Amino acid sequence: MSSGNALSIIVSEIITLVEEHEVSPQQEWLLSTQHLKELEEIALQRLQDAVVQNSLQQVPKLAEKLYCWQSEAKEDVKRSLQKIVESGEGLANLMRQFL
Repeated sequence: MSSGNALSIIVSEIITLVEEHEVSPQQEWLLSTQHLKELEEIALQRLQDAVVQNSLQQVPKLAEKLYCWQSEAKEDVKRSLQKIVESGEGLANLMRQFL
């Protein structure tokens, strides 16, 4: 599995767990709030690593992942996207993810 696919799955699962916390009674949660927060931090770090490695554009359903990331670290998202779109190729790759 490519790192882009793995990251996409990780973030999708965390989104599902967050939604579970929002709608289900606490006794039905799979994870505690503390453990969920730790997973969110790990996923955020993985997204940031993908930016550093120039592999963010390979993440399936990138728009969804960026939205999740944006709510956690708005300035990091802005800087990362600015870095990606500095080149025409980076901009084109990013735009393809939104189609």
